Amino acid sequence: MSVLVGNRLGSAARLGTVVLVLGASPAGTFARPPHGFSSPQAAVTPVSGRADSPTRAFDILIRGGLVLDGTGNPAFRADVGIVGDRIASVGRLSDLAAARTIDARGLHVAPGFIDMHSHADRSFADTLIEGRRARNLVMQGITTSVFGSDGRNPTWPISREMELYRSLGVATNVVPMVGHGTVRRLVMGDDYERTATDLETERMAALVRLGMEEGAWGLGAGPEYRPGRFSATEEIVLLAKVVAEYDGFYYAHQRSQSPLPLWQLPSQVNDRPLTGTDGMRETIEIGRASGVRAVGSHIRPRVPTPGDTRPPTCCS
Repeated sequence: MSVLVGNRLGSAARLGTVVLVLGASPAGTFARPPHGFSSPQAAVTPVSGRADSPTRAFDILIRGGLVLDGTGNPAFRADVGIVGDRIASVGRLSDLAAARTIDARGLHVAPGFIDMHSHADRSFADTLIEGRRARNLVMQGITTSVFGSDGRNPTWPISREMELYRSLGVATNVVPMVGHGTVRRLVMGDDYERTATDLETERMAALVRLGMEEGAWGLGAGPEYRPGRFSATEEIVLLAKVVAEYDGFYYAHQRSQSPLPLWQLPSQVNDRPLTGTDGMRETIEIGRASGVRAVGSHIRPRVPTPGDTRPPTCCS
């Protein structure tokens, strides 16, 4: 679990008193729990571990903040005691000492934020240290970045991608995903402007399984982009079924965001442009048919572009 202390909830400009990575793998570590995963819960009871000095109960003590524990509970005022990289206790801890004490009165204390659609992998895989520091993310309180949401990986296989992040270190925790576009291109090469054969889909599924075995958390897709825009829904369902075996999740930049995106034509079905509603329905269908958790991105109101006389569509 990560803890964020800031002057005003949701204010990126004022958040920065402290960002701590606690109760989770260190930044740059990506191991997926062996029996699936779930959102971290607030620690409200002590865990094993001792501070270095016998006279100190904690390494860090955050006093008097308004705690938002991330579970949906109402905010409550409490102290947060930390030993090493773990939350050791939450409650009234005023009679206990710590190596460092942070006065959080008038501040919010919250779990670190998860960026569910991050492109920081481009910087995290680079050799430039400044990009890996990700100051823009950390100052917003982001402590976990989910990659592969458009179906791309900076390199393959997943084990190599993770080694790139580990080699020089990165500023946030990372959730790597198997990119649908990555495995499709590996199997089909430049001949991807068509429906995949059964044999090709089986080969993609084998690559998805390899990625999950190497520590990926799920399948990321971008069926509005090349090469994924030429895939059939059934292809993605079969790949998502592999992910379901590992209790992973499916995450998509959906096949369409509106009747006519400003910067490219959407996927076509019988020459009919898809709407954002169609894209959202496909994501739901993939989740239902495969049994995997499904997440769709870019769901937002969008009016027709200039010259398009069609009315706005629901949920696009």
